[in-house]
Amino acid sequence: MILRIARGLARRTRAWLGEGVSLARAGARYPGWRGRLRRGRYHVGIQTVVINTYQGGMVWGDECMARGLAEGFRRLGHTAEVVSAQTHPLERGGYDVMIAMYPTGDIPGLPYRVVLPRACLNLYWAQVPGHFRLAERDPRFAGFLFASRGEMAASAAGKKFWLPMSADPEAYRPQAVPKRRDVVFCANNIAGRGPETLARYLDPLLDIPGLDLAIHGSGWEGTRYAAHARGSIPPPEVPALYGSAKIVLSVHGDGHFAADMPTSRIFEAAACECAILSDLLPTGREIFGDAICWTKGGADAREKAVALLGDEARRVEMGRRARETLIASYTFDAHARRIAGFVERLRSGRDAAEAPGA
Repeated sequence: MILRIARGLARRTRAWLGEGVSLARAGARYPGWRGRLRRGRYHVGIQTVVINTYQGGMVWGDECMARGLAEGFRRLGHTAEVVSAQTHPLERGGYDVMIAMYPTGDIPGLPYRVVLPRACLNLYWAQVPGHFRLAERDPRFAGFLFASRGEMAASAAGKKFWLPMSADPEAYRPQAVPKRRDVVFCANNIAGRGPETLARYLDPLLDIPGLDLAIHGSGWEGTRYAAHARGSIPPPEVPALYGSAKIVLSVHGDGHFAADMPTSRIFEAAACECAILSDLLPTGREIFGDAICWTKGGADAREKAVALLGDEARRVEMGRRARETLIASYTFDAHARRIAGFVERLRSGRDAAEAPGA
């Protein structure tokens, strides 16, 4: 009798978890999951491929996003940590939810691997242009979060919703520091932001007589912009850097631009109440409206920069409205609430779609 009961329980467990998952893993998949759902508390892993980039060299933007999202979950009472398959024993982590920021399998240009624990609900956050096509082939992903609405529309995944990038308004705050710089551009010089793109947005600004431009990030040595390069800067120092600038310039990588995917730079500068001059992305303009000065580059960028530099009142008003927009709908705390609701809808079989601000 006991043996028959045990076998019946094993069959029901495999039907719920999927074939190939042992009864012993049933408790590991969602440890106390019913109680956790009633209490609304999860143990969340946010997986990127490289962590601790803050220690020097090139800072990875996805680590900034992962850390911010983990803080958002913690402030809501969940437990959360940023993890990597290279440094963490993910199968023994006891996670309820794993959010992968890269797809499984071979990632073009990256010698790293993503591991999906078999004993938790796995989600994929498509925040690198083009990678979602690799991720959606993996049946272990229960749902997908898209930083680009266009990529979300192109995906055949059934359970998905839009989750743009963000910033933590507690970490990125207005700074009472002197405006020592005219324009600050904080970005790594990567292959994804080609020379034609840089020329379209940087060169017109350098034509402005006496303009003080500071570029912070890796890879600018030996380029035509090397005279303006100031080296890498740790993320905790970015708010003071932004606060010291009259204008923060944002130029998206070519892939992000093509995908209409506003990157974290815009949200971080908005959180700092900066006047932002950015290349024109329709989704970015939809979010922030004219709280950001949008440009197509060239002479238009130069003219708009000159106008902003000469209008302090407008810069202050733009910064105030940009931060208000971020706080209203696009913080990591709000993202964490949406993801928790997404998980519940996935578990209950209800429609998983939801947009920020809903």
